[in-house]
Parts: sequence; C-alpha cells; structure tokens
Amino acid sequence: RQEVRSYRNQEVAELARSTVALVRSENLVQRGSSFTINQRTFRQKMNLCRSERFGKQPAAGHCSGFLVAENKIMTAGHCIESMEECSDVRFVFDYRMTSATKARVKFQAAQVYQCKSILGWNLDPHGIDY
Repeated sequence: RQEVRSYRNQEVAELARSTVALVRSENLVQRGSSFTINQRTFRQKMNLCRSERFGKQPAAGHCSGFLVAENKIMTAGHCIESMEECSDVRFVFDYRMTSATKARVKFQAAQVYQCKSILGWNLDPHGIDY
C-alpha cells in the first residue's frame, strides 16, 4: 500500500482524484456548504494491535469506488447491497491522507454526493462483486 501523497508521478496522483470514499451519512456533519467527517482510527474501529502498520490512520469510509462516467460510480457489490443502503451512502471525493496519521476531514458540498440509484448489482461469494 502506498499513499497518494507519496507518489512522485503527478499523473497517477491526479487519477486518484476520480476515486471516492463511501461514507455513511451518520459519519458526516453538514455546516452550511461544507461537511466534516467524524472518524475513528482503524485501531479503534477494528480492535487492532498497537503495532498494526496503519492502525493510527482514520477509518471514515467503509468502502471505496471510482468514477466510470461523469455521474456514475463503480464500487463492489458488498459495499451497497440495497436501495436502503444506497440512500445512506455519501460519495466523498478527495478524501486522502495529508500526513502519516492525519486525513483531510473537511469537504465542500461539491465534493460530497448522495447515492441515488443502483444501475447494476451482483454479489457472488465465489466471483463477481460489483
């Protein structure tokens, strides 16, 4: 695993901007036109050992995804399994680590989108998951 902030290739770093963190709505606080993510660390969330390499990093998202069109996100099928889950998910662009232990936590409304519909879905425990 390598953090985007450590990439020397700016083209790769720029492509990372098309990825999103899937964050449940209860983990976002809206104030005016901005959002702040409430987050715990991976260690807290998953009850990890102190020596776990990324344990101190924030664990705000439960999944990730990426743009496949201007208004379409692709993610794994286990990340959103129903329309009820869809309505609770927010897609947060530019969520990234700014240092070894700190992540960006404040976002403008233009960086946070709500899931509106599921265009296709498959969750095969032995294969395809989208």
